[in-house]
Amino acid sequence: EPKYNGGAGVTHGGIEDLLSFAQEEADDDDDSDSAETNSSTQSTSSQRGRFIIILSDQDASSSKHDLPYIISTLDVPPIRVEVNSQSNKMASANGPLYRLAGSLIRSIGEVIDMSDKKDDAEAGKELSDNESGPSVTNDTQKHPSDRPAIHIVGHSLSAAVGALAASILDGRLPMPASEDSSEKRWSGFARDRISALCLGCPPCISGIEVDFITSI
Repeated sequence: EPKYNGGAGVTHGGIEDLLSFAQEEADDDDDSDSAETNSSTQSTSSQRGRFIIILSDQDASSSKHDLPYIISTLDVPPIRVEVNSQSNKMASANGPLYRLAGSLIRSIGEVIDMSDKKDDAEAGKELSDNESGPSVTNDTQKHPSDRPAIHIVGHSLSAAVGALAASILDGRLPMPASEDSSEKRWSGFARDRISALCLGCPPCISGIEVDFITSI
């Protein structure tokens, strides 16, 4: 959704979003004089955009979505995940779902990273255009909270995968172990702009606090 300009992270879907949508509708109904006045105000804030990722645990090519499979996936001893190496803080996670969360991030990584690279390129162009003018401070560069919001929606096992993936992207959890060391960058990649709505989410993690995940 390139035109989305609402909240992200803990503020995604809140009253600010409702107010922003209402404001957009009001702006569409304004006469031409009001539109000209609003255009000068809106030009100062670019639209952040939003990625909505909808997960399903129904695989049409496989029968592995029945109750016995769900129970067998959950009926495994949790694995210990190091959250903070300095404080030796650990969290517990469901191993199969945690690894699936890593696979999910690898799958969507090229898309969400492409958006960030585009923003960085635009910021670099603005800096180069201003080289001959007044000095540009870091405050003029695009803040991470202005980058596209990322919202994950899932049900049942996919809800658990979405919750774990959101926790990784916010930096509360590291990426699952991999031979590719560059994948570590995904942990915290979308801090303050990732959120998840989990429907019927089974227990999948303990030992960390998250306020950007809604479980129903």
